[in-house]
Amino acid sequence: MKAILKILLTKTGMALLCLLESHCFLLAQNIQLSNDINIRSSSNYEILPEVGGSSFLLQEDHHSISLYPLNEKMQWGTKTAIEPPAKNCQVNGYFSVDSSVYIYYTLPDSGMVKIIQQRVLLNPITPLPAVTLFRLDKSTKEILNLIVSDDHSQHLIRFGKSFSQLNFYVFDTRLQKLQNLGTANVEDEINKDNYHNQILTNSGAYQLIFNEPFRRDKSHFMYYTSGSGTISTHDFSLNDPLDAIQLINSPVNSKNYLTGLYKNDNNGEQLGIAIMDLDYPNPGEHIIRIPFRDSIIKAFYSDEKSDGDGLTDLIFKNVLIHHDGSMTLIYEQQKEVYRTNMPGRNVFVPGSTSIDYYIENVVIIHIKKDFTPGWQRILLKNQQSYDDEAVYSSYFLHSNPSMIRFLYNDEIRRSNTISEYWITARGDSGRRVLINTDHSDLNLQVRNSTQINARATVLPSIEKNKLRLMKIIFN
Repeated sequence: MKAILKILLTKTGMALLCLLESHCFLLAQNIQLSNDINIRSSSNYEILPEVGGSSFLLQEDHHSISLYPLNEKMQWGTKTAIEPPAKNCQVNGYFSVDSSVYIYYTLPDSGMVKIIQQRVLLNPITPLPAVTLFRLDKSTKEILNLIVSDDHSQHLIRFGKSFSQLNFYVFDTRLQKLQNLGTANVEDEINKDNYHNQILTNSGAYQLIFNEPFRRDKSHFMYYTSGSGTISTHDFSLNDPLDAIQLINSPVNSKNYLTGLYKNDNNGEQLGIAIMDLDYPNPGEHIIRIPFRDSIIKAFYSDEKSDGDGLTDLIFKNVLIHHDGSMTLIYEQQKEVYRTNMPGRNVFVPGSTSIDYYIENVVIIHIKKDFTPGWQRILLKNQQSYDDEAVYSSYFLHSNPSMIRFLYNDEIRRSNTISEYWITARGDSGRRVLINTDHSDLNLQVRNSTQINARATVLPSIEKNKLRLMKIIFN
């Protein structure tokens, strides 16, 4: 008989885990719940990683930031409001780095705009004096972008009078130093139709890739890289267009790669992984293709489409770079369907369009360091909802050197069963039910979770204007 863990809340908010068909027992070392706190609909909230045994909840309302400490027993401390450098400051972004939070503000200043950085030490919360990094023309404020590296040590500020001329500064938190990377004269405008993605490496190098617009050949790319205070421009072509394009920098060998899903020319199905080394003079001539295995395709369609050659609606989600130079790429099936609700024949009601969300199967591809195929896995899930922005769909990835865990809602509704798939470095995998939240007033938004240390992840639950956090500690 299958046993399921169910959460029961006591009056004090402590979590009792009840093993159905068995007996109740306290498992506080595995699951911990915080009390409720009030939240504002006009503010953004983010859980920060653990510092000295305490986690922090950051509240941002576009003009200021506040921090709520949360100890290892999930008890709230006193809220601390961070005083902005000036009254008219606007928060443009923030990044948590080790035991600090770096906040970036913009401040109007005599027809110009100041870029101001403020560092806040955590545990105890101690704001340091703000520093003006530089001033820029007021017209560039609307296209100011902040980008962070994977380890959060590098912060890039990108701006320009138009998308045809971009300026780049990087702040290195390890050296506490600002560096001007230079200016890129982009020949064509970058827009949502041709832009693919950008990355900032842990060493502070910036990369940007996009298709040249207004060309029938959608497989011609412009690739910008920074180095030695200059921005270099490269271009190359591929024989076939790609889906789910992603730039990857490997910290193991400092090499740069472009990955994507190559497609069937006839029906557009995604046939497998394409990967190329961008450090070659013409990387389009050195592309390697790894097809999806038949077992993955069959499981993806659940035997409904036995004649399929590939997959559909996959988007890039994550990449894991391993110490031996191999990598694991993770894709998720996502589709949105727009419907017009027609209450009567030939009647149209404004605002009656609905969106159906299908956020379903996860496909995982391991590639060895020599680009030969490794293992492939598919994680089956059925997440369908409508008009909810898919807030309860998708998954959260908890990772450590020995295992990765995919936490997700089994069904899309407020009270739910939270399950996990686990996969080892060798590709061994399994699935188990973690908790059931029926009758607990928990509405867990799993995809918005935060891994606070190697063993623990915190999941947020929002009910009206109340926020509660649940910490799962993995053995």
